[in-house]
Amino acid sequence: MKHRLFKTYFNRDTNARKALRVSLCRALLERGEIITTKPKSREVKRWIDKLLSGFDSSSLHSRRLLHKFFGKRDIVNSVAEKIINLLGERKSGFVKIKFVGLRKGDNSALYRASLVNGIINNGFKKNKVQLEEKKKVVGEKKVVPKIKN
Repeated sequence: MKHRLFKTYFNRDTNARKALRVSLCRALLERGEIITTKPKSREVKRWIDKLLSGFDSSSLHSRRLLHKFFGKRDIVNSVAEKIINLLGERKSGFVKIKFVGLRKGDNSALYRASLVNGIINNGFKKNKVQLEEKKKVVGEKKVVPKIKN
């Protein structure tokens, strides 16, 4: 019976489940979107809404709570500086979930969990101009092939 069960276990022990949750949430905030199964995407949506709804970028306490969850300072700073400013008056609903298709190996349904439109383009994601500049710099370098004796 599944009475009074309020969380999904994903067939993992506690530490593995926590690590999965942190890595999925971090990937979503870094990339703007992730593709995963429906239960994992629903869990990520639940946790991102929980983390960002009470976050105040001017409060040290809220930064410490995010650092406690993620364990790394870079994600906390980027959330405080970039993503929170784009939320505006939004209180919840930071993540949307959409069906993508079926996975080829086991035919399980895949879903795209993505941040709302205003946040995706200005979060961690690099814009096209930065990528093109990087390609130009790499293209200008001359590669000298090694000569085998």
